[in-house]
Amino acid sequence: MITKTATITVIALLATLTACKGGGGGSTGKEAVKAKLPVAARQSAEGIWFGKTDNKSPAFALVAPLANDRHEFQFAQSIGGFNYTPRLAGHLPTPQPSFVANDVKTGTVFSHRLEGTIFTRYTLSARLNQGSSGQPIDKFSMTYSPQYDDSGALSRVVGNYSDTARNIRNLPHYQSTAALVMSIDDNGVIMGRLPGCTISSGVIRELGKGNKNLYRINLTVIPDGGVGRCLTGKNPPGGVSLMGLASLVTLPEDTMQSLIFTASTLDGSSLLAGSIPKQ
Repeated sequence: MITKTATITVIALLATLTACKGGGGGSTGKEAVKAKLPVAARQSAEGIWFGKTDNKSPAFALVAPLANDRHEFQFAQSIGGFNYTPRLAGHLPTPQPSFVANDVKTGTVFSHRLEGTIFTRYTLSARLNQGSSGQPIDKFSMTYSPQYDDSGALSRVVGNYSDTARNIRNLPHYQSTAALVMSIDDNGVIMGRLPGCTISSGVIRELGKGNKNLYRINLTVIPDGGVGRCLTGKNPPGGVSLMGLASLVTLPEDTMQSLIFTASTLDGSSLLAGSIPKQ
């Protein structure tokens, strides 16, 4: 005869065995699987990126590695054809694949925030938000360009550049009368002019990161007549100094090499960008 006490003992034993198999303590099979999933790998944003904005305008981004796992980024977008205007500049930590960059500069008095996702040497997706309200301003969808792996030797960018070169190939000389003209000598010294301003001094240097196709560029520009609008943001009549990135590439849907560049002042109040064909 089985007593009531024995029955209770058997039930308690079965409950204990069930707990030992993972049914107790609030754990589930799903939690066990989740615990085995790998942590998201660190991603690198460095490189040259081509894509489009939310309104389908062509855009590019240049992203350079910095110390302490940080990156400098500069975005530009097309305003028609192969003419580009600066869009934003800033810094971000090495993302997981997701990232958030605060205090993004756009040449305005407002604070902005860039957030998105990076997959190394594959895709970059980002959304620009107004800092205080979080209101979306623009989106960028880009893919990595293998042109980043081209040589970053200074000798590659030495030469003459002008917008005239797009219509007349193999121009032999510096085109001093062109609206967009630039020359780079063997020491990396830059001279020339951009629509709306003159380059009073400039220099381009190898970035030194594995000799990749990305360069450091420093420019001092003076707006024409003190009222030129070659800059996004402030256009000081006495000129302004900017620092940024440059690369020698063939833009999507183009057939010739161009120097693309983006630069900003330290406080982000003035931004500059462009694309100029190599002669």
